[in-house]
Amino acid sequence: MALRSYLSSVQEGQSKMSASLNAAQLVLQKGPYAATCIREWADEYLAAGDLFHHQQGAHPKVHSLFVNQEFSEQYKLWPKELKPETRSPLALKRHVDSVILPKFSVVQKTISETSCYNYMKNWGFMYKAHTKGVYIDGHERPDVVEYRVEWVARMKGYQKFMIFYEGEDMDEEAMPD
Repeated sequence: MALRSYLSSVQEGQSKMSASLNAAQLVLQKGPYAATCIREWADEYLAAGDLFHHQQGAHPKVHSLFVNQEFSEQYKLWPKELKPETRSPLALKRHVDSVILPKFSVVQKTISETSCYNYMKNWGFMYKAHTKGVYIDGHERPDVVEYRVEWVARMKGYQKFMIFYEGEDMDEEAMPD
């Protein structure tokens, strides 16, 4: 789309610089570097009639253990062992460094916390502050209201067996009436 926009603008008489910058901003929401790439793509397209398939980044020199099948079975068990509030990139790092990596006897001695964060994000984990809340949904249902009325009546029956404390320091015992 950006290339089409650029070529049509140039064909209408707009300068290559302004046409590529407009295409980069409107289509890609990018800046001057993207405009330079669009001009290079256009030159490539006009010279060959097609865009080449680029191989940049297709062959990484460092392979991640997280792609290894045996390794993935080990670290996928990890979240099930922990409570949700204790799962963190640091906890994953400690687990991988102390439990999983020694099993595989790899040259790599440790994994970074940032890598653990990125992997957890890819697995679908999200950071969320752990809070304890009160669940009150359904407190006005007829069966709940009826149960509370019965409970209060039962407690009033037990009240005659309870000891009450009174006084400024609540140190004096008083029997109910």
